Amino acid sequence: KKVKTFFRRLFSTVILLALFALILVGPEKYANFTFNILAPVFAVISVFEFGMILKKSGNAFNLKSTMLFTTLTVISAAVLTAKFVLVFTLFFVIYTWTRFLVSKNDPFKMRAIFASAAAYFMISIPFCTIVKVYQMNDSYNMIFLYLLLVTKIGDIAAYVTGSLSGYFLRNHGGNHKMIPSISPGKSYEGAVGGFIFTLLLSYFLWPFCGIECTVFDPFWASMILGVLLFFGCMAGDLSESAFKRTCKIKDSGAILPGIGGMLDLVDSLMVTGPLFFLFLLIFTDFKI
Repeated sequence: KKVKTFFRRLFSTVILLALFALILVGPEKYANFTFNILAPVFAVISVFEFGMILKKSGNAFNLKSTMLFTTLTVISAAVLTAKFVLVFTLFFVIYTWTRFLVSKNDPFKMRAIFASAAAYFMISIPFCTIVKVYQMNDSYNMIFLYLLLVTKIGDIAAYVTGSLSGYFLRNHGGNHKMIPSISPGKSYEGAVGGFIFTLLLSYFLWPFCGIECTVFDPFWASMILGVLLFFGCMAGDLSESAFKRTCKIKDSGAILPGIGGMLDLVDSLMVTGPLFFLFLLIFTDFKI
């Protein structure tokens, strides 16, 4: 079983790496086309998994309408302008308030409306910020690559550091668990290792992004972003874990063999994407 899981995970990893390689270093025409397809597809799958988790645990969710508005919003961010993102967001708000109006005081319908609004704003809007970050890129796509690598290195380094420390501390009680009720595998030792590697990678990659920070010098900009993205990554990962545990679900889905669902893949980016976008918007000359 472990061997089968390994090969499934390997297959999924190879496919994902091939897609990311295409959108990062492929010919601009094909890279942009692929990204503009993947962004709304990933977003709508995430919303679908969010809704199915709720439905499987006996909760209500307006699946079709939320998926529709998510698709329109992320597509507008990818191929139109920020004004259209605002337009579709306002349409969703109006639609949501209208659903309240016709709900006839039904508590089940009310919960579905709230759940759908939460999914839309927690998934669609972060995906839109990630799209805008991708559109900043020059021919080397370093800005988008920076976001991906600095986000993911914290999780990877925390896992490796936590595993190694657990091995060396096995005769002394093992690792010190952070939040075992949410994520039993996360430890303080792993978090320290992940934090250090995140800062180091942020410091190394930031000069290659070609962004002029108008407030901080390059060193402090990289350190501040390293801190923001590390804790953002941890918050996204733990939040999704808490959501699944509350609903008594192990994986958000099975679309990625050996890995799980789309939410399991993008959970950390749902926090780090908006944080990175806001940093660029406030502290650099970046314009939407």
